[in-house]
Amino acid sequence: MQALRENDFELESSKAMYETIKRQQQQDIEQVLATNNLLTKQKEVLELQLRRCEEDESKENLRLDEARAEHEVLRRKMEQALNDLIYGMRHYVALGLEFQKAEGDCIKFTFTQISEQDPTRKFAFVMFVDGNNQYQLVETTPALDKSRCLDCVNALNINNDIGKFVLGM
Repeated sequence: MQALRENDFELESSKAMYETIKRQQQQDIEQVLATNNLLTKQKEVLELQLRRCEEDESKENLRLDEARAEHEVLRRKMEQALNDLIYGMRHYVALGLEFQKAEGDCIKFTFTQISEQDPTRKFAFVMFVDGNNQYQLVETTPALDKSRCLDCVNALNINNDIGKFVLGM
């Protein structure tokens, strides 16, 4: 009987210990579940942020590609304009036409190859565009007939054909 009582006492002691362990395990499970729920919510928020960042990255990559394409188009246009300018300058030099920046906002056109007796003789005129977007003739070397020059400048301001103006001068 004594053995039975000792056995019952041990069982009661073990039962209390197992109840304590069970409560602790239940608390641990609840804590793990709460942590898991919190981490799941954080994961969802981070996944949403990641998707938004990926969308933003995709949009920015498209903008970058568009900017690169536009840059390439502009570079090609500039390169073509530069090549055209170089080509034109070579022809102008061969034909005796030279452009120079003059005082202020003026440009000076200098011609040679005009006089058969002296092909190196220089003829020039200086002009600028005023605030009303109109061409103004400043001077000619040698001095030319003022009414003829005024007619040429007026025609230039009407038709904006600088080539025709140069030929007229």
